[in-house]
Amino acid sequence: MNEAPQGHRRVAIFNDTSLGGHYGCYAVMNVLVSQLRQQNIDPVVFWPCSQDWRQYKQKIKSLGIDGLIVNGEGSIHSTKTRARAQFLTELGPFCRDHLKIPCAIVNASFYNLDDQAFRNLAAFDIISTRESRSQSYLSEHGINSLLVPDFSFFSPLHADVKQDRSGVFVTDSVFKSTRKALKKLASDFGFHYEVMKQVPKTNSHLSLQIKKIGRELKKILNKINPRPPFYHKPFINTDFEEFLDRLRSSKTVLTGRFHTATLAIVTRTPVLAIESNTPKISAVFHDVFGSTDRVRPLDESSLPEYFHEAAQDSPYSNHELAAIDRYLTKGKVELNQLFDNLAHTLDDPVNHRIQ
Repeated sequence: MNEAPQGHRRVAIFNDTSLGGHYGCYAVMNVLVSQLRQQNIDPVVFWPCSQDWRQYKQKIKSLGIDGLIVNGEGSIHSTKTRARAQFLTELGPFCRDHLKIPCAIVNASFYNLDDQAFRNLAAFDIISTRESRSQSYLSEHGINSLLVPDFSFFSPLHADVKQDRSGVFVTDSVFKSTRKALKKLASDFGFHYEVMKQVPKTNSHLSLQIKKIGRELKKILNKINPRPPFYHKPFINTDFEEFLDRLRSSKTVLTGRFHTATLAIVTRTPVLAIESNTPKISAVFHDVFGSTDRVRPLDESSLPEYFHEAAQDSPYSNHELAAIDRYLTKGKVELNQLFDNLAHTLDDPVNHRIQ
């Protein structure tokens, strides 16, 4: 491995998904920030997900950053109908043509993009996909990328593997109706269920009303005097380790969430996963295990069957455990290479652009 450059570089991270309290997104951002700092790269601006940056171009130009990094995750799909997918890909041409700084998309899945999105992606200096299906998809459209497993696989907060396990742990889905069905069935079966995110410590009617009034007031003030929504310090999720303890103490996990699945794999907790809004779960399982045997179709009529299956236990075979070890060992090397490339690209964008 080449020695990383030692100069101090300031970068902005766009599409910070951790602010909503999602445990998997927190794990991803924790690894992203940690890896950047190990390379003496200082993330000084965090731009929250779902916030369109395009009306703040002049403010972004004044930030004095040396590079911009987009945390892709599952945000870049269906560009014809999803504004976030559109404005995230537009950061590439903006950095190239106006900011004159390197720009990267990391930790991303790509699906169902239009031609304009591919033209935008061609402007990025580095793109890393988190599963091989996305890498092949980009390659078919002339876009080069690095393959690095999802960053949640490398969070240092969940290295321990529990030996004593009990019960079935159920988490939610991106789809509202599936989420409701999972919650009801978990209650019917006597399984533990929770939404995969940090929740407020108090849910009193008064506190909820105060927060609602605060949000509305913020919207009004922003219309009067628009202010960029970025912040300067990463979000801290105080419940993350407790969530991991509940997950890795379970005998089986049943989930419709991508990051519950990745965290179950890295903690060697047997998992059955229900497909999400894109094929990202089955894509990762294929990369890890060479099959999608543990992934179930998104079919609400089959959910009771999935719960019966989870109740019977689905322990990892020795072959699966070995596959996880190989995947994570290789993935750690790929992760280090990615951040080496990012560091060198910030110092020498022309010669270190992914070709």
